[in-house]
Amino acid sequence: MQTKQPPDEIASPAENNAGKSRTLHTQTHSPEACRRKAQGCIERSEKLTDPKQKAAMLQYAEWWTRLAEIRDSPSVLLGRPDSDFQP
Repeated sequence: MQTKQPPDEIASPAENNAGKSRTLHTQTHSPEACRRKAQGCIERSEKLTDPKQKAAMLQYAEWWTRLAEIRDSPSVLLGRPDSDFQP
């Protein structure tokens, strides 16, 4: 029985089935990209009939929206205005 390998986007350095080394791929989303992902989740939720699936998709939209806010202003994480933020 062959085990599934995680997708390359989230894979840690490991070896794939061909014995080749894989590297970790990460994506950094801009605030605009996060908002587009959130909108996509909302649109998908409108097509779902199962209430639990719809709620989960809306939760994803909320997370993407929150990430967009954080990307816009890292001080959001600290709970203080941008003027107080010092990197």
